[in-house]
Amino acid sequence: MAEFMDKFSSFTMTQLNELLEDDEKLNSIVKEMNEMCEVQQVKELTLVSNISLAEQNLQLQPSLDLQKNQLTSRYRHLQELYDNYQLRKSTLCKTPNRSTLCKSPSKSTLSGRVRCKPMDLVPLETTLIEHSDTD
Repeated sequence: MAEFMDKFSSFTMTQLNELLEDDEKLNSIVKEMNEMCEVQQVKELTLVSNISLAEQNLQLQPSLDLQKNQLTSRYRHLQELYDNYQLRKSTLCKTPNRSTLCKSPSKSTLSGRVRCKPMDLVPLETTLIEHSDTD
């Protein structure tokens, strides 16, 4: 902004009014200012950077989609396992002398028993395929 003031401080009111009337001359003066050149350079660098990031994102999209599908599949498989567990549990609870299996443990009992790492949710089919490939 200092450059702008320095440039126009020597102009008379008549020259400033003429400059206001001449859009082409005013635009060329503004474009020649260092501040405007710097802003234009930053704009261009930002645009190039954004394009590069967008291209990288597009390259990662197939992998992201694949991983989303795998997660969805594993979740469905886990849900099926859980549903089967609930069905078997309810069947066992109907059987006499199985009342201890049917009691819901308290949270404190569960927290005392659960001390293992989270299970890796790899479908059984995937594990079997991997092991058969190594044979």
